[in-house]
Amino acid sequence: MSSLDYVQGDPITVGDGKVKIVFFWGKYLKWQCWPTMIGMCEINEKYPEVEVVGIAADKKKKDVERFLEKGECRADCPLAFDMNWTLKDAFRKVMQVGALAVPHAFLIDGAGKIVWRQAYSAGYPFATMGFYVQLKHLLAGEPLEKNIPKIGRASCRE
Repeated sequence: MSSLDYVQGDPITVGDGKVKIVFFWGKYLKWQCWPTMIGMCEINEKYPEVEVVGIAADKKKKDVERFLEKGECRADCPLAFDMNWTLKDAFRKVMQVGALAVPHAFLIDGAGKIVWRQAYSAGYPFATMGFYVQLKHLLAGEPLEKNIPKIGRASCRE
């Protein structure tokens, strides 16, 4: 996390006792990433005990800054630029996958352990994939579900 260049918000530290959400997004995939960005901003607003950070997978920091300037999508949670995809590659290696799909979200417990991850796409958007369910379980100290089927449109406000 120390390699990140924050373009908005304050840096987070994993393993400090607080639940974290790290999600990867890209301006170049706006129609796939924007629903995830909006959902994460809702979580950031509703759950102050959870620290959220969006990691831009774009090649140039100026593209991320331009995205914020244009204001085409709600993006009021902390955002960082990942130079040379250092953090993205670290997550890819931890997950033991050849490629880390974007958008992709990770739920991290207070000890710093990744307890849930979810990749998203146009066919599997953020709002229907059960991330809120897993977050609520983690915050309540309950076991997470092993597999969450695709559900109807959900909101963190439910």
